[in-house]
Amino acid sequence: MIKDFKLIYNKMQTKTVLDRLPLAVSWTFENKQYILESEDKIIATCLKNRKEIAIVIAPFNIQKNKAIIINEDKTIKWDVSNLLKENKRTSCSIFSDVYYVLDELNFFINEDNSYDFKFSFDSSTGKLGDLIQCK
Repeated sequence: MIKDFKLIYNKMQTKTVLDRLPLAVSWTFENKQYILESEDKIIATCLKNRKEIAIVIAPFNIQKNKAIIINEDKTIKWDVSNLLKENKRTSCSIFSDVYYVLDELNFFINEDNSYDFKFSFDSSTGKLGDLIQCK
């Protein structure tokens, strides 16, 4: 079980949204400390089962952007970016956020710098929900 889940921020006081995002996430599992870092920032949510973490890496960098679910030991359980591409649901997407909506884990994407969508994700099966346009 994941313990001591923490988002790690840059100590600089800046005004942009990008600068205010976490640089890393840390947690403890079986008395071992884990850290996942990205100089391009991350967005992370500890799943309610306390056994997995949903992460968006580089939310403002289309070349490095990806979404993953990792296990408590930092191994990748699901590459959500690849699952979305394999299902051919979008043409050019950038993951922008991940959090729970009405008890369902949701990933948020921007399509072609024009439209925002969300979809639920079941971390036990890897099933993606329907793409729903956010207005």
